[in-house]
Amino acid sequence: MNDPFQILGLPARFDLDPQELDAQHRQRSLVAHPDRLRGRPALERRQALSLAMTINEAHRALRDPISRARALLEVRGHSHADLPEKQLDPEHLMLTLERRENLREARSEKDQKRLAELLAEVRTEKASVIEVLRAAFEDSGKLSEAGLAQVAKALSELRYAERFLDEAEAVDF
Repeated sequence: MNDPFQILGLPARFDLDPQELDAQHRQRSLVAHPDRLRGRPALERRQALSLAMTINEAHRALRDPISRARALLEVRGHSHADLPEKQLDPEHLMLTLERRENLREARSEKDQKRLAELLAEVRTEKASVIEVLRAAFEDSGKLSEAGLAQVAKALSELRYAERFLDEAEAVDF
């Protein structure tokens, strides 16, 4: 994978300013847009299209906190395989199962209040997990074994939270 931070001219850190990310994406997209090369040889247009696609992929990677964390791991010399196998801890697994059951009940009972409470609860948890990732990536060097374990746990919890939020936000009464 190409370094998405370098592609967009951004510092390799977890805590990115979304406006700065979007501005860098727009600026680089305008420069690389294939329509600017009308009338130029096909090879130049294909190269511009390839660059535009690379810029868009980098933007998508950095907008998503999970892929941004993975990109940071790679930039710092780790691969995804360096992360310890992290099973969701039993306490968090029980909480996740309980939330899913509550979501199923809220959906079947058309309970908007309960749905809103679940969404707020998981959004708060997601923000806390993102803070854990932000803290883990504060230093610019390679992560210790403990740091890798912390990132693995946080990424696992973040994936569960995002899947829950996707499902819960799609509920339509």
